[in-house]
Amino acid sequence: MDWREKIAYLQGLARGLDVSSQSREGQIVVELLEVVDGMAKEIDELTRTIEDLDEYVSVVDDDLASLEESVAGDQNGSGQSQPEQTTQSQ
Repeated sequence: MDWREKIAYLQGLARGLDVSSQSREGQIVVELLEVVDGMAKEIDELTRTIEDLDEYVSVVDDDLASLEESVAGDQNGSGQSQPEQTTQSQ
């Protein structure tokens, strides 16, 4: 059971036990369940936003890699990067 299901279970349990906002304890339970439900919705929204940003960063990273390859190829005078040659002095 994931946390969203647990929240729904607790809300159903509170309704089944006839927890009402008429008593002080009932007011606390009802308000806590509303707060937890609101937090769960915010967490779901943040999770979707993070997933979207992760996808965006991945696309930008791929574009940057292509650009780096292109620039390296231009510096070597061809479309492909070549290893730099070094000379040894004796």
